[in-house]
Amino acid sequence: MMCGNNLQMRIMAENIVGDPGAGDDPAIKRYNSVAIQYENLLEKYAHVLGTTFAGIVNFEDRIAATVLASRSDVQKGGVACMGLSGGGMRTVLLKATLPAIKAAVAVGAMTTYSGLLDAHIICHTWMLYPSAFAKLGDWPDAVACRAPSPLMVQYCEKDALYTLAAQQAAHHHIASIYRSTKSPQNYRGLFYNVPHQFNQTMQQDAFAFLDTHMR
Repeated sequence: MMCGNNLQMRIMAENIVGDPGAGDDPAIKRYNSVAIQYENLLEKYAHVLGTTFAGIVNFEDRIAATVLASRSDVQKGGVACMGLSGGGMRTVLLKATLPAIKAAVAVGAMTTYSGLLDAHIICHTWMLYPSAFAKLGDWPDAVACRAPSPLMVQYCEKDALYTLAAQQAAHHHIASIYRSTKSPQNYRGLFYNVPHQFNQTMQQDAFAFLDTHMR
């Protein structure tokens, strides 16, 4: 999606700034209203340079995770990653592309592509749209492609960024992939009756999952 005029950019900014997950901090709202206008420009530059915004972010995350896993003060056998929203999308891509990721938790970052069309596609980062990926699979396929490696996905039922139906469809698709690997227990999808957030209960569930699978 490209924004061709200032009106479209303002609509995008209003969607992001109005997101309850952004909080009430005026500085965050000001940052979002500006950043949303420049991400499209960054994606254009990335395409001219033969890459994508999602690819650049993922490349940097893979470097960071590789350095972490190589440290002498980090237990051998792999590292875990976890993130909310844009961080959740980075988690999806990092888990898909780096075997050193032993387990992952993606929070408020899962949908089907068809569920984004029309009302929901406008307010999402380019990290959700790796170039031409939709020709190969759906967004749930990206996070599940390394099944049976342990995965938790936390879904916010009142998330303004996704439809509940699209989240449910993504959950069922991921679960079917893990069943096909005969390791359904390695995937856990949890739904919370909350807006876009990562509250204390969700954090406790996430860390308990990682504690179990990172031993």
